[in-house]
Amino acid sequence: MVVVGDPRLATALSGRGGAVILAGSATGAFKRARTVLRMVANPMAIPLRPASVAAMVGVGRPEDWNGWLGEWARACVDGGVVATICRGQPQELSRQVLLAGLSAITQRRVGWTVITAGVVKRFAIAD
Repeated sequence: MVVVGDPRLATALSGRGGAVILAGSATGAFKRARTVLRMVANPMAIPLRPASVAAMVGVGRPEDWNGWLGEWARACVDGGVVATICRGQPQELSRQVLLAGLSAITQRRVGWTVITAGVVKRFAIAD
């Protein structure tokens, strides 16, 4: 699993088992996240091979998702999950996830925070 932009979330998820990679800029909080693998990366250009991770989780502002979601879906395996955690309008967040080509969208609200997740589905083109 790759967590983009939130060292505390990455640390919490790594405590539950499984491999977690934290991607983001080399800030103080990023450097202190010692229980996870760290990768300095731009969220718009994650240096991962296509279909190489099971899940991508991003924390941020809704206006950031436009280009990010497509890049994150590229890095996920077929059937993998792309999730966003942010404060924003639920309708706008689900629209952006749909435009990124994700399916089976689920959405939860926790206080002011909206968690939106979708499944990566790769379609084979028939000849």
